[in-house]
Amino acid sequence: MEINYHTHHIVPTHAGGTDDPSNLVKVNVAMHTFMHRLRFQETGDNWDRIAYLALEGQITRAEATTQAR
Repeated sequence: MEINYHTHHIVPTHAGGTDDPSNLVKVNVAMHTFMHRLRFQETGDNWDRIAYLALEGQITRAEATTQAR
């Protein structure tokens, strides 16, 4: 079984985070989704809501792009 990994920003770029290696962590898709959902619950940041919905497949990439504007 192949596991797909994503690079997750600990502090998201939309919240001022950088691409510095100290701000990046390798996670599987389920963990990536969970981290954005948790951050949305903690901060109410709509960017994280869009991210977890897209990662879960609840919205398409096109819908995510539209909602992010």
